[in-house]
Amino acid sequence: MKRNIPHQSVAGKRTQNSSRREFFLIVTLLVPVAFFVLVELVLRASHYGPNLDLFAEVQFNGVPYETMNSGVSRRYFFRTDFQPGSSPDIFLREKNSKTIRIFCLGASTTVGFPYWYNAAFPTFLRQRLARMFPDRNVEVVNLGITATNSFTVLDMARSIVHEHPDAIVVYDGHNEFYGALGVASRESMGQMRWVAACYLSMLRSKTFLLLRDAISFAVSLFESKDEETDRTTMMERIAGRQLVPYTSSIYRTGIATFRANLEELEKLCADDRVPLLLCTQPSNLRDLPPFVSVHPPSVPPSLCATSDSALHAGEEALQKGRFVEARRALSLALSADSSFALTHFRLGNVSDSLGEYPAAGLEYRMARDLDAARFRASEDVNRLIRESGHGALPVDIESTFAAASPHHLIGANLIMEHLHPSSYGHYLISNAIFDAMKSRGVLCSPEEWTRRDSVAVTRYWEDRVMTPLDEKIAGRKTEILRSGWPFRAIPATVSSITSQDTLGQIAELVTRGIWTWRRAHEAALAFASSRGDGPSTDAEYRTILSQYALDPLVHARYGAFLGSIARPAEARKELTRSLELGQTAIAYLALGDLDLSEGNAMSAIGSYRKSLPLEQSHDEQSRIHVSLALAHLKLGDPAEAQRQLQLALDLNPSNAQARSLLQHFSRP
Repeated sequence: MKRNIPHQSVAGKRTQNSSRREFFLIVTLLVPVAFFVLVELVLRASHYGPNLDLFAEVQFNGVPYETMNSGVSRRYFFRTDFQPGSSPDIFLREKNSKTIRIFCLGASTTVGFPYWYNAAFPTFLRQRLARMFPDRNVEVVNLGITATNSFTVLDMARSIVHEHPDAIVVYDGHNEFYGALGVASRESMGQMRWVAACYLSMLRSKTFLLLRDAISFAVSLFESKDEETDRTTMMERIAGRQLVPYTSSIYRTGIATFRANLEELEKLCADDRVPLLLCTQPSNLRDLPPFVSVHPPSVPPSLCATSDSALHAGEEALQKGRFVEARRALSLALSADSSFALTHFRLGNVSDSLGEYPAAGLEYRMARDLDAARFRASEDVNRLIRESGHGALPVDIESTFAAASPHHLIGANLIMEHLHPSSYGHYLISNAIFDAMKSRGVLCSPEEWTRRDSVAVTRYWEDRVMTPLDEKIAGRKTEILRSGWPFRAIPATVSSITSQDTLGQIAELVTRGIWTWRRAHEAALAFASSRGDGPSTDAEYRTILSQYALDPLVHARYGAFLGSIARPAEARKELTRSLELGQTAIAYLALGDLDLSEGNAMSAIGSYRKSLPLEQSHDEQSRIHVSLALAHLKLGDPAEAQRQLQLALDLNPSNAQARSLLQHFSRP
């Protein structure tokens, strides 16, 4: 007999089966998710991988500050063996109402190459703003990273806008193709911008870092070690000698990427109401031929040959001073191929020699733009900066440099090689940024800018915090840079440093990475002091303090030096600042010496006694007891003076001054 199954029961079973399938599907999907979440948690708990945060916390005298994390460059470099340095600049973790905070972003020029941070434009800007706003705490933080581009600037800006900046300054554009993640870089993620953007966002995941490191390790197993790597410059390593012709698709992609990153940066700052200053990019036009000139594939071989032959003839005529003949030949070369960079440069030389400077400038700029080794920002890059939107403020550094150059032709007068400014060039950049902020009323109204800006602008150049050692370092780094590609096809040897050139020897140790910048300046300070060169000693102290302003020991040593050369008011100011930052024996000792020299023996005794418990050697303590003895003698207390001298000898039996003074007491 056939049984009748109720319809409701069948429907219920179907619903139950469907629910089970959905449950198992959800479980199937959640298992890998749970696995990766677990992996992520384990990796975070074990602190896997480098710290890629932009900032790291530091403390000075119990006050929390933040500084640039030295490991942040690992976000952008993992294929190339390159770890650029990081700025020593610091800023308060909790910004207060009396603080002015400006972040400067960019690549090697922002860093200050071939100088160090003290000669970079952010330091010049800080110096000027600090003098203009003595009632404010001025923080101009240099966040430049060598060999980076707009990807890095945009990525860092996303964190910076949360640090309450009063302005962001960007000096960027030269490295758009070869900088980290650039379309022609060894660190490239390909020509699709979204891939690089996705990569940067994924770096926050430890699981992604593990995967990245595993892939890098696997690839390294099949790569042959390049023995030439140690002899190549960073320019060659990061670019890999890849060429980017002006009319190529890779060039158009690079410009489109720069435009998109710039627009996103502008909108980010506009949304957070952060003033954004974008600097155009000057480069050496007059004194540097294009690195690589190429004939495009569209030019037939016969025309290429005609162009090359006419160019050669034009160069020969130019060398002999036959400018009309040279122009005729070079014009023929251009008629065969108008996109050959060197032809335009030589035509610029002809116009330059004939005093036709505007025409020369047009040819020099065309030669730069057509250069297939794209290390200098083209006019397309500068145009995008000048036409920036969302309220961003363009700062035309290229025009500033042109105005300061003979016949408005930028060359070796302001540029060290192809694009890095001289120290005076950095000074001009800071002035242009300052004037742009003033005109827009950034930080305060234009009227208050005018009222506060009372110091002659030339004074800031005269008071620059750099010394001849910095110029030595910059000159040596430039010489090394110009010895390799793209300046030379085959690396050349650099000159040797004579043993008589003490500063040159110190600079060489810095250039080779053996000494840090600070150690080098400490050595230069000791050298100047040993020769009794007061002005050079003073300059070295001020230069070190420009980068390590919260180091109490440097302030104390500088204060002691100022006291020794009869500048008591300045000495007391430095020593007071030193003690505000931290107690040191040398600061109290120097204050005691100042008081004693001014006849205030009781105050001197108080300072000397405060120095005794602080960390120091027995010889130093012995010296303090002698000073205490002299102070007690001034107070008319010979018994206590004798006791202090005996304590000095107990600590250092060879203390000649203490022994001599005790012998004086023993005489009848």
